[in-house]
Amino acid sequence: MRPLLAITVLLKLSLAATLSMADCIQGNCVNGQGTYIWSDGEQYVGEWKGNKKNGLGTYTFADGDKYVGEWKDDKKNGQGTYTYANGKKYVGEWKDDKKNGQGTYTHAEVSEYVGEYRDDQKHGHGTATYANGDKYVGQHKNGLRNGQGTYTSSDGDQYVGEFEDNLLNGKGILTF
Repeated sequence: MRPLLAITVLLKLSLAATLSMADCIQGNCVNGQGTYIWSDGEQYVGEWKGNKKNGLGTYTFADGDKYVGEWKDDKKNGQGTYTYANGKKYVGEWKDDKKNGQGTYTHAEVSEYVGEYRDDQKHGHGTATYANGDKYVGQHKNGLRNGQGTYTSSDGDQYVGEFEDNLLNGKGILTF
């Protein structure tokens, strides 16, 4: 009975190890062009250098998100498009896996932002257009309206002036 139990345990462990492995299924995933699939279903198709994602490639995440663009040392770097499974999309510049530089973020039901990013947040000059028709053109800091800007509501009301942490703050002109 014990040898049968030992064989059963070994078979289960072997099967579990096989199922949890990821593998290069096509090409050269060390230095070249290849397709690599992880055990959770995530997949990368693209260029490799030194056993890392480097160059152009497409990464499909288990949750349905997808990134198509440039990679450096296993991180999103350069131009790329990240499409979320829920319909949101970011097209623009990346640095060390974060949105950095010029980019456009769209969410069909909510808004669109075209402008500058730093460390995954709106930072610098940009234009935000909201689903209700409101629009903001101006400065952002750490993801919030900060600095000089113009906020125009869908009914035509407009504020031109200073913002701090998304609030009207400082000198400005409000027109109704």
